Amino acid sequence: MEIELSQIFGRQVDLRTPAELSRYFRSEVLREAQVQYDAAKEAVSFAQGKQRSDLDKDWDTLKDDLPPLIAQLEEIK
Repeated sequence: MEIELSQIFGRQVDLRTPAELSRYFRSEVLREAQVQYDAAKEAVSFAQGKQRSDLDKDWDTLKDDLPPLIAQLEEIK
């Protein structure tokens, strides 16, 4: 996903967990963060034995949801 977003924005994109953020600005980032995709739902679905075709449908949905997210990120840039 980092590679795809980097290609879209034409600059390096780093996706990090809160623990990986610097303690100097972590609280500010977390305060301003907005959930764009809930990976936990995906993990639960996978653990419940979703078939590969279902995962492909989920990926298609994610790809459909990505353009609006990109548009929001473009506004920030």
